[in-house]
Amino acid sequence: MPYPSSVILADAAADLAGSHPLTIVTIPALLRARKSDADPVLDMGLPTIKAFGTRHERPVLEAFRLRKEGNLKEKNPYLAVWQDSPTFIRNDYPGSTLQRLRTQDLLGQELFDIAWNDDHSKRIGTALRPTAGRALADNRVKPVNRLSLALWLGRDENLPQLESYLDWFDKQYPLHSTDLEEFYRKDFPEYAQAYTKVNETEWAASQPASNEEILAMIGLFKKMPSADLDDMILDVPSTTPPKLVTGWSETAQIDTQVDDLRWTRDFCAYYLRDANIARIVQKVLTQLEAKRIILPDADTLVTRCVATLLVGHLILQGPPGTGKTTLARILADAFDVILLESTATSEWSPFHVVGGLRPSRDNRFEPSYGKVADAALKCALCVREDVNAEADGGDDVSTSQARRVQGAWLLIDEFNRADIDKAIGSLYTMLSSCDAANLDRSPIDLWFETEGRQQLWVPSRFRIIAAMNDLDTSFVNPISQGLVRRFQFITIGVPRAAQGTTGIYPETQSSLGIAYDWLSSTYGSVITLNPLNAVVNQLEVQIALAQELIERLRVTVDGTAGWPVGTAQLVDIFRVLLLQTVNGMDATQALDWAVTDRLVPQMSHLDETQLSRAEELFELVQLPQARR
Repeated sequence: MPYPSSVILADAAADLAGSHPLTIVTIPALLRARKSDADPVLDMGLPTIKAFGTRHERPVLEAFRLRKEGNLKEKNPYLAVWQDSPTFIRNDYPGSTLQRLRTQDLLGQELFDIAWNDDHSKRIGTALRPTAGRALADNRVKPVNRLSLALWLGRDENLPQLESYLDWFDKQYPLHSTDLEEFYRKDFPEYAQAYTKVNETEWAASQPASNEEILAMIGLFKKMPSADLDDMILDVPSTTPPKLVTGWSETAQIDTQVDDLRWTRDFCAYYLRDANIARIVQKVLTQLEAKRIILPDADTLVTRCVATLLVGHLILQGPPGTGKTTLARILADAFDVILLESTATSEWSPFHVVGGLRPSRDNRFEPSYGKVADAALKCALCVREDVNAEADGGDDVSTSQARRVQGAWLLIDEFNRADIDKAIGSLYTMLSSCDAANLDRSPIDLWFETEGRQQLWVPSRFRIIAAMNDLDTSFVNPISQGLVRRFQFITIGVPRAAQGTTGIYPETQSSLGIAYDWLSSTYGSVITLNPLNAVVNQLEVQIALAQELIERLRVTVDGTAGWPVGTAQLVDIFRVLLLQTVNGMDATQALDWAVTDRLVPQMSHLDETQLSRAEELFELVQLPQARR
């Protein structure tokens, strides 16, 4: 019985050239999986494939793997007959490129419906849209001849005639209940008509065509038959990623011994998984409440921050103690990303941001990654792991509620303590946009690295969150207009009680709760601590005095400039107050010393008018030590 010969496979490859890979691999994989793996419950009535990915696409791709017997898979990429002209692609193609095409590209979004878990952190199912054929036509995607595709997908099938391959395709990749019948055309292509007119047996072989024969007919393998497949020059960039030490922390070091970093370019195009602002905002607000963090107009503030991060980089500015760093951490957690933290100093230079050479123990120089380069590479690793986990079926429905990291971001605290324009100037082009097209054109220049590792492409998911104190202007550096344009600035002020509010303010209650939780968790085993409500009743007068003091320092009656004392300072006062009173000190005296030790030292930057106002307030609330 006959098999397709290398001659007709070469003709079929020429007919498929110029097609879209989704139409050659992913759609057939979905059609095949629908026969056994479909679950109509997961979505809006469409047959959905659970955790669709590489495990479904690889059996289709195997028809395009021209490998030598006994050779390792890693050394044998696929032959992309859909490219014009056919060429070789990487072995991890389904784990990166195909996954991106079906989930990130606009065409893929028109072809497939995606089912998500409850918190939208993982894709748990994929379905072919009933309008996929119309979407392909609207996007002017080249139609696929069904016979040409069937000959390649069934090249190891032993069938009697050409029509048999069409029947085989229809059974293996059923098109019923789709609008793809017209796209996957059933008419015989011109090359096949020529074979049937002469003698149909001429297109057939007694054994499956060898890889060498097929490559020779396509023109990719010129030395026949003695040439070794491994000697071919393939268009296959290295995909070996650098590895991190276990733990994912700011101190985790990059393995600098990997061959190259060109693999990072593949992951520029993966955008953040979720763009539902309301859903992400709710995550942030829930965490803020759990941590007892009170922010001014929290709903609006968080919404602005989330929208900013979906577009690009963010700078949180405001007085000390207003929760900028805490908010940055919560935002990162809500986006399911690792946050790598660092603090800028006046010594920062391009070495600290991008990297350079440093002495090693053997008196040589070795590459050292700066903060941005290190975080960008770790982000690329996270994206790669996320993409491959999904493509390999990692989004199992049974574990669909598990959250998976989608990237890594960098938090730069005290942003303007450094001469940041000088330190970060070489990254201006990269920072101008988080769009994939810009990042693809502007990799980070790692001049200090070895050949093949001198360019690092930054993923579209990468973000920088900076926090800066806009109060201590005497100790910080200005930021140029060019750098300002590359970040969105959002100010976090101090909370304000609503007009007419009486009793203990929400901020005061929250601050007292944070201080109480700290004391309980830190020294609860060695001191006797009453319940929080009993503590509030016991210290009612002192709590009210502390609240009045902070409020009057912030807002003056006569219109002079107030001092925006942060919530963190109020928490510090309550920590000392609770600790001292638990140990037997008089409550009024404990409050006086708490203000003296925790608040007064931070008043060195106040002007004479503000200091005089503070002195009057300390006398008003009867805090003699603080006044002195």
